[in-house]
Amino acid sequence: MKAAGRGSIDGLPEVALPSNGVTTPDTEPPSQLPTSLRWLAVGTFALGTEAFVIAGVLPEIADDLQVSQSAVGFLVAMFALTYGLSAPIVNSAVARREPKMVLRTAMGLFVLANFTAAAAPTFATLLAARMIAGVFAAAFAPTASATASELAHKSQRGRALAVVFGGMSMAMVAGVPLGTVLSDIGSWRTTFVFVAMLGAVAGVGIHVFVPAVHRSTPVARRRPMSVLRTAGVRRCLAVAVLVRAADFAVFTYLAAIVTDIYGNPRVTVPVVLLVNGSVGWFGTTMSGKRTDREGAQRARSIAIAGSAVGLALLVAASNSNGLVAQVVAVPALVVWSFSAWGFGPPQQSRLLDLAPEAPVTALAINASATQIGIGLGGLVGAVTVAASTSASIPMVGVVLAVAALALSRRASPAGALLNTSPHTNNRKGPR
Repeated sequence: MKAAGRGSIDGLPEVALPSNGVTTPDTEPPSQLPTSLRWLAVGTFALGTEAFVIAGVLPEIADDLQVSQSAVGFLVAMFALTYGLSAPIVNSAVARREPKMVLRTAMGLFVLANFTAAAAPTFATLLAARMIAGVFAAAFAPTASATASELAHKSQRGRALAVVFGGMSMAMVAGVPLGTVLSDIGSWRTTFVFVAMLGAVAGVGIHVFVPAVHRSTPVARRRPMSVLRTAGVRRCLAVAVLVRAADFAVFTYLAAIVTDIYGNPRVTVPVVLLVNGSVGWFGTTMSGKRTDREGAQRARSIAIAGSAVGLALLVAASNSNGLVAQVVAVPALVVWSFSAWGFGPPQQSRLLDLAPEAPVTALAINASATQIGIGLGGLVGAVTVAASTSASIPMVGVVLAVAALALSRRASPAGALLNTSPHTNNRKGPR
């Protein structure tokens, strides 16, 4: 086993790892990322499937449990709300625990929650199971991202975060469609068994293939909100709220928007969702590489600007007719999907730069900011539809994205935004 050195990754003590190809910041980076990151991605794939799959089985749940479809919608809202509220608290509580143990435990309890959901005799039981799953998803995801950043060489941190974050976009491409098909073959309960099995596979893979990450010095437990006093963190989180509000104001009503443009929702909506997920996965991957090459701040700004451009094209498509609208909508959806999903890796990397002494807590609060943005986006979209039509929503998204870009580019203390590239910022120890 390789002894931990005295250097640090953005203020984090180096980790003592088994000899599995993982290197410390003082060594040359390997040509490939650690293969163990794939198992963290399987975990986020399970989490993403859990978060998104309700949309595909909503009518079946409503019919079987004899509740309204609007009531079933609370399964989505309460999962997101529980995730967002519990993330800082849970991750602060486990900050000094060994990350691999946290990952295994969180995923194991997530699996049990989904088996409980599959067997739920009443809607109240199903809702409670979803909320419990949200708590343990909130424990898993930030720890997975922080672990990925430590397992990879510093110059590959963006790509490592992209691998883990990419599990979410792949859930849109494969997890949700598979869950929906299984519901058609069996029932909605089969879908929750499927999610539980995904989680079980991830848990076993993490147990076997992900090395233990040991810090050379203990991490001090901090109150979750204390991270907000760190210079630049609040602005970084505000950017996340605005970006996700822009994205989800549009995504929530995407089916209505594309139906107005193309018609035939049975065909166009599944195709658009597939494009969103697959292009999004590619955008996540490329954004991770850009983060490593050009720095988190620049990569994040490019992703936000790309979202604004894509949404502006969607405004043009929504206000056009016939073939013109259908042609313009294609690059609009591609550019927006690529950029919106590409925001995640540089945003996480930026927070790790700003709060290296509390990486898991910082990423947990980022998860809360993301959920606030999602909720705000849904609310803004609903108000816009009530006052106008769904065709007006992309313009609201443009305004929010431009505001996020302006906030992102404002001056930050001590040149923090000037150069965050891992190739040029190799100072040792806390900043």
